[in-house]
Amino acid sequence: MNLSTQKLAMLRIVLVVTVLLAIRPGTLSAQSLQQEVRAEVVTVLNQLRQTNDAQQAHEQAAELFDRVVLYAPDAQVEVFRSAAFLKRLTGHLADLPDDLRARMVPFLLDSERLALEMAFAVKPEHQEPAAVYAVLDRLRSHRGDLLNQYVTLAASIAVVHDRPFERRVNENRPSAPDPRLIFDFHTTHEGQMLHGIRNIPTELMIYIVDTTLSHEEMLWAMRRHRGNEHIGELFFDISYDHDHVRRGTPKRVTQAGFSLENILNYGGVCADQAYYAMSIGKSIGVPTAYVRGRSADVSHAWVGFLQVQGRRAQWNFDAGRYEAYRGVRGELLDPQTREWIPDAHLSLLAQFVTSDTASRQAAAGLTDAARRLRELSEEDIESLRPLGRSSGDKPRKPVRTATLEAQLGLIELALRTSAGYAPAWFEIRDLASSRELSLNQKRHWAEALGRLCGDDYLDFQLALLAPMIESIESVEQQNRLWESAFERFRRRHDLAAEIRMRQAALWERAGNLENAGRCYEDVIQRYANAGPFAVTALRQLERLLRENDREDRVIPLYQQVWSITNQPPSRSGPFARQSNWYRVGHRLAQLHQAAGNTREAERVASRLNAGR
Repeated sequence: MNLSTQKLAMLRIVLVVTVLLAIRPGTLSAQSLQQEVRAEVVTVLNQLRQTNDAQQAHEQAAELFDRVVLYAPDAQVEVFRSAAFLKRLTGHLADLPDDLRARMVPFLLDSERLALEMAFAVKPEHQEPAAVYAVLDRLRSHRGDLLNQYVTLAASIAVVHDRPFERRVNENRPSAPDPRLIFDFHTTHEGQMLHGIRNIPTELMIYIVDTTLSHEEMLWAMRRHRGNEHIGELFFDISYDHDHVRRGTPKRVTQAGFSLENILNYGGVCADQAYYAMSIGKSIGVPTAYVRGRSADVSHAWVGFLQVQGRRAQWNFDAGRYEAYRGVRGELLDPQTREWIPDAHLSLLAQFVTSDTASRQAAAGLTDAARRLRELSEEDIESLRPLGRSSGDKPRKPVRTATLEAQLGLIELALRTSAGYAPAWFEIRDLASSRELSLNQKRHWAEALGRLCGDDYLDFQLALLAPMIESIESVEQQNRLWESAFERFRRRHDLAAEIRMRQAALWERAGNLENAGRCYEDVIQRYANAGPFAVTALRQLERLLRENDREDRVIPLYQQVWSITNQPPSRSGPFARQSNWYRVGHRLAQLHQAAGNTREAERVASRLNAGR
């Protein structure tokens, strides 16, 4: 590297860090701290470019990050972002083979936005950085500087396709095409993508690039459905293969060859319907997910997709989700970690549509800081050099110590910076579940959850609240929090029913069967048509009646409940038998038969068979 090239490289690094750590108006000491961090980041990156020694760079970055954790004030969130970026990126690079690292270091240091995106996108706890950056290297050699125009697309492809990716659609196993083909398809057809490409966050983009369509199928989907905002309706474009379900004959789409066009021509079952709608959405630039759930003895699949209206966005998980599955928790595959996660976790990502990249990355840096603060020992703290100087050139004192209160303060700051950053919420959930939070702290965070999320992402809110509430040992205190949660979620019948069921389980564990019975009765009366909770509550109430020698009340109970359940619509097809109406009626017929009421049993069975 000649002198002019070195100067140019150094200038690029300075520009990168200047953008990353823009000095904001503030006190002299705050500006001094930012300048000190910026200078250290520049030094580490410049040495890395010259030596390719990522391990040394990572050790320096880790030490700088620890100092930021202790010394950076809350007002300087960009300092946390900068230090976390350096620690994350150098950690990734240290895990790369020498030849790959030699190509990645200059490329990333010349591509500041892509370097930032990769630093915060890769999850080493779930994937091998070497495999991720190998995909990025293939994209680099294929399209070079074009990656800088599509940083979230490039980053999302790298983190999703670091391993062979395939889906299981019952007996079929479609697999992903070459990652370079996915990149080319979306950049070539950028103008035809429903939400564009360049401004979609990586966290959402991974639910677009996780396609298992061939190039020809993506083109077919694009030509037929570009601009279509009604992804959910595509589920019902596919006719149901009743012969396969009723007679066990091979599915016609499988015999013809599994493809979108053949699914449309020959039909399929719910898995094929969901796959069809999901795959078309991805081909026109809509984040989508294949969602599965189980009610009684039958599994079902439906589609989830992101709906955007102006500056408001939300995930829709209702298309193809029949009545029997309204209260069933759906789960979907995280294409990056390859783990099945609750659909509630995905709902929060809609918040990222209206948030800026810097805020999301700062929230990640602050959450990293909270975790690190938990790990720091007194010996670690004493060994660190102070960061920044106060007036009079005296060494600064740490602004925080390794306490739970300081950890919680960093997490709260992260969530005020970006309320949609789920890992920060999961830190609170885990602290509560491990009984490290006091009752007052749990109440504070329950209020913070409602304040920061409002009436949005209710599924996620309950998924986070439930383990926090259940960690409270006092039955009375736990019940009061459940009652408060019930009032918050009462407009969502499925969530309110879940809360009542959790209360019933609480009272049963405490030996208060009377209160448990009241909770079960409340679920039945309020939510007979809101999902499977009513049937579960009915079975539990039947059990309590039998255990307390009140069997005479069981049949009248089922008769009363069956009278208030709704018969499923005809389009429910084979899933009608999973409806509350059918399941309650079926149990009622069994009870009549066991009691010797043959005529009544036949009458109920006749209605069930006739579907009326």
